[in-house]
Amino acid sequence: MLKFLLLLVISSISVAHAELGVASGFSAVTGGRSIPLLYASAESNEYALTGYGVGVANPSYYHSGYVLDLFKRYRPSGEFISGGIDAGLGWGFYYYKMGFKRSSSSPIEEKSATATGPAFRVIWNLAPPVFLGIEAMYGIRGANWVLLSTQDIVSVLLGVRF
Repeated sequence: MLKFLLLLVISSISVAHAELGVASGFSAVTGGRSIPLLYASAESNEYALTGYGVGVANPSYYHSGYVLDLFKRYRPSGEFISGGIDAGLGWGFYYYKMGFKRSSSSPIEEKSATATGPAFRVIWNLAPPVFLGIEAMYGIRGANWVLLSTQDIVSVLLGVRF
């Protein structure tokens, strides 16, 4: 589904380029542990659609998370050390599925949830085409967000832009 959405956005934007990267991610869902993620984006001069998947698994636990964000791009003029800055504000969607065993002989208990909310990113073009960035989303889970039913997802990115 994510591949289809990226293809649709790329084909509908007259001036677009693709950006691919591999990075390390930090997620509050996994207790802040650093876990690998695979990141991709399609960008026009004004908007960026990004998506990434993150996951971890062992014999008694697994966690898979997927994020899709749409950003309005802001590119301040000037350089920061060796490259420019590319920022974005927008909205994101997060889905996760996890399973765990309470003991080694018990069956896997599974649960899944979604969250949606405001998102931002800051990309530093370190040594083009190499970039370093941070992307974050503050996910709201339903109408009871006032009672702290929220999820923050923060990822650090190191990748290549084409």
